[in-house]
Amino acid sequence: MLLLVVQISKAQERVIATIDEQKISAEEVLYAYNKNRADTLPLNYDSLNLYLERYINFKLKVLEARAQGLDQSKTFQSELNGYLKELRKPYTEGLNQEEELIEEAYARMQTNIKAAHILIPVQPDASPSDTLQAYTLLDSLRSTINTAEDFANAARRYSKDGSAQNGGNLGWFTVFMMVYPFESAAYDTEIGQVSNVVRSQFGYHIIFVQDKIEAAGKVRTSHIFFSTRMHNDQEARLLAQKTYDSLQNGAKWGDMAKKYSEDAQTKLKGGALPLAGLRQLPDEYLEVAFKLSVGEISTPAKTPFGWHVIRLDAVQPVPELPIILRNIQEQIKRSGRNELTDKALIDKLKKDYNYQSESQVKELIIQANSIEELNKLKVETLFALEGRQFAVGEFLKDRNLKVEILPAEISKFESERIISYADSIAPIQYPAYRFLMQEYEEGLLLFEIMESEVWNKAIIDTVGQLDYFRKNRTNYPAPERYSVFELDYTESLLDSLIKADKTTLINSLEGLFEGENNELKIVKKRVEVSEITSFEAFKDEAPSTFRVDDKIFVVIEKIEPGFYEYDEIRGLVIADYQNYLDDNFIALLRSKHKIRTNKKVLRQTINENN
Repeated sequence: MLLLVVQISKAQERVIATIDEQKISAEEVLYAYNKNRADTLPLNYDSLNLYLERYINFKLKVLEARAQGLDQSKTFQSELNGYLKELRKPYTEGLNQEEELIEEAYARMQTNIKAAHILIPVQPDASPSDTLQAYTLLDSLRSTINTAEDFANAARRYSKDGSAQNGGNLGWFTVFMMVYPFESAAYDTEIGQVSNVVRSQFGYHIIFVQDKIEAAGKVRTSHIFFSTRMHNDQEARLLAQKTYDSLQNGAKWGDMAKKYSEDAQTKLKGGALPLAGLRQLPDEYLEVAFKLSVGEISTPAKTPFGWHVIRLDAVQPVPELPIILRNIQEQIKRSGRNELTDKALIDKLKKDYNYQSESQVKELIIQANSIEELNKLKVETLFALEGRQFAVGEFLKDRNLKVEILPAEISKFESERIISYADSIAPIQYPAYRFLMQEYEEGLLLFEIMESEVWNKAIIDTVGQLDYFRKNRTNYPAPERYSVFELDYTESLLDSLIKADKTTLINSLEGLFEGENNELKIVKKRVEVSEITSFEAFKDEAPSTFRVDDKIFVVIEKIEPGFYEYDEIRGLVIADYQNYLDDNFIALLRSKHKIRTNKKVLRQTINENN
């Protein structure tokens, strides 16, 4: 996102919609819309009008969050301030060396790095002694580290980063994923080596480069997922293994995903996930996906969320430079690697804001021989920005007055006030920066209100889930299926099952399934006809018993086409119930507020941006 200087004030922005008395500008809506629109797609009335209605729904939720006082909590304010502090100030951006930075970034984009680090935090204004102490510690540690294990042990003992307990491991990353000094040190260090001590805004680091590989770009995958929140780890792994085995024996991927995957958002789409690169999916997931050939299915893979069977559907390599040039330029600006030095920044701002210094007054301050002489100068102007005068009294306020005042103290005061002034007018001078600040705040408020009004309710309200399911059961059609028991194979067990009569067989299996020590030794499930008939040993009769590899399948009965039971698709029901609650919440909010849209401004916006 380019934070360009646009000479437009809030008063000049055109109102495209209002909610009660709150105005929504066309510029604000267009800023949000363009963040989600490809450059090649034209802007048309229908798409922007639809987006405007969705944006109004978003603003209604934000208004409700404010009405409930969610923006006043200390937790919210602390989290928001943390985000805003990390925002790059648009006035700090320089124009030097942009071409070199682009070439460097694109070259680094071709390589992924896996690394660990040790961090000793140092504040930007830390004393020289604290700075030296941190540097000396890390520099001495470097000489004691010869292996990855040495580094991991040192990280656990000395690092003050959250990754310390994991041996300092940071996983895989590429360009723009770390702060610039850290990134440069990592790319400049060979595999199996420890970097020189490097300083970032967080403190001092040393980096151990574990591996470097050619970047695979992005991958499009599908997965069948078993959650370790719903099962213990062993259960989830066994379910994933059974799914993999079935796929290897001819089961259809889409049928298996729809039936068994516990990712409610993707199961009905064959487990399809969006195109993803590093940090967009867990490292453990991508490490497996990057090694697959298109169309290949992985053995079960574990991530912090559970167990996955992964299929690689497509690969998008790193695009050619002209295609992603604009994105790289935006990333350079956002990462701050083109920021001006402190002195160059102050010089730039002085010029931008028509800085005028009162040299004679400064000289009088420095030459003063008593506190009384300094007090006489309080009303004098020290310097001015855009006509705003900063008096000597402001400089002397809250300062331990002493006769000797050094020029450096005056320079520091000026720099602080210049930066403060730049901060105060940045949201006006750079509309995109104001919209970004607003986006952070309103995004957090949206999360808070959705969590309390929709998401938590949908998960906790089991009565509401069941009621929704009953009223909408026809939305969950089920094909012809078989009721099946699946058991771990032994020769004696298979023999006894084959010999048992139907009633005894069913009763004994039901008893085993309900037993306290089942532990997945027996699983009861409903299997689609297309899946079970793919096994060569299957016989179309019930009950029938057959063996596949190390499993025994007992077909109890055929179930005619109908509808899924609630327990079979609870995850999908919860997701649909959330959407239902969200729709009702929006309808309620729309009924409480007076909403108007300005179609004339809407059309003007489209005409001006095509």
